[in-house]
Amino acid sequence: MSASASNGHKIAFILTEDKLRSLDNQIKHNLGDGAKIEYELTFPDGISVAKTELDSIIHTLNSTALHVKQLRLIWRDDSGKRIQLSLHEQDALRGTVEYFIDSSETEIFGISEQIKGFMKTIKPWYSRLAYADFVSIALLLVILGFATLLILSAIAAAILLASNTNVATDSNQESSSLVSSLVTSLIFIVPIVFVLVAFALDKIRHYIFPKGVFAIGFGKERYDRIRFIRNVVIGGSIGTIVLGVIASYIFQSLQSG
Repeated sequence: MSASASNGHKIAFILTEDKLRSLDNQIKHNLGDGAKIEYELTFPDGISVAKTELDSIIHTLNSTALHVKQLRLIWRDDSGKRIQLSLHEQDALRGTVEYFIDSSETEIFGISEQIKGFMKTIKPWYSRLAYADFVSIALLLVILGFATLLILSAIAAAILLASNTNVATDSNQESSSLVSSLVTSLIFIVPIVFVLVAFALDKIRHYIFPKGVFAIGFGKERYDRIRFIRNVVIGGSIGTIVLGVIASYIFQSLQSG
């Protein structure tokens, strides 16, 4: 009995030529000698290039410096069986990876598991980070920080009020005014700085942890540059933390000595 299934996954992926050829061979093996295959590349300007040979698609990817926005692969045979897999540079309706299967009920599960296995091979270690939203996290932390500052300001005001009740001096009044101004400044400045820093980090995250990477031809060269920058950023961050800990330890040792 004929049936169909479709699904989408929001994952980061790095598609290499070897992984693409491996999937193509697996699907062809499932469909048999009568398989008809179509490969379609879509670029950011909307232009699409369709081929019937994988080598032609690889050649196109190796010979163009344009970003690939989408790669769609369609396999079908004379019996009506059809498998479609779409890989997107950025999230589409259902995610970066979408697939549709039209086959017999007994075969759909096996093909779905095969595609899911393929997705595991192209999913990089940073997939979760690619979907992290630093701005939303920052806004949540700002709200929590704002509430904390309000509580601290209320406690500081209560302490100063109790102090001024006992001894009403010009010094106490100046201290009260200074603390009040400082708390007010922190309430407005800290959230703004926090959001700006989070926005900058989100932009960096978006660049060094791309969602969809077609690492073939010029795409591989672009990703190699991104990977180098990512390694520098991560290595620099870890190095700064380690050096800070070492410097703090040396400083404390000198003081105690």
